[in-house]
Amino acid sequence: LKIGQTSYKPLEAIEMTEGLNSLLSVNLTAKMSRSVENVELLRARIQQLDCSKLIDLSVSWDIPVESLLRYPILLKDRVTRDNVLLRLNQKGIAATSMYQSALTKVKGVSDVLPYKANYNDAVASDFADRLLTLPSHSGLDLRSIDTIDEVLQTFA
Repeated sequence: LKIGQTSYKPLEAIEMTEGLNSLLSVNLTAKMSRSVENVELLRARIQQLDCSKLIDLSVSWDIPVESLLRYPILLKDRVTRDNVLLRLNQKGIAATSMYQSALTKVKGVSDVLPYKANYNDAVASDFADRLLTLPSHSGLDLRSIDTIDEVLQTFA
């Protein structure tokens, strides 16, 4: 079935369907106006965890919480990431691994990468193996944050 498989298809054209523009505008306005208090609380909880086993990419990259579509963290290895992902999803938290493999491994992508001789496949693979994204949507509530915190404390 290839469910969840990443595939690359070059974009040939962009067309806006009638009425979709206003719908997109409403959605973006709602996203930008949502409260960031709970995402800030999630960030504070993550900051209290053992930083030798988890890297908060939003802090490392100085990303404001209101800009986050997903909350990115790196775990110590793929096994830990997969275990945390499984546990969070079992508890109803929509965590994702985002990339199933490094972009350099996706069929068709390596053909369009700039500076092919300079990319480091080992680094890209390590990043893809360890990346976990957490929800940062307006429905993120205190109970969800407590669940995320509990699971991360178990593994991180």
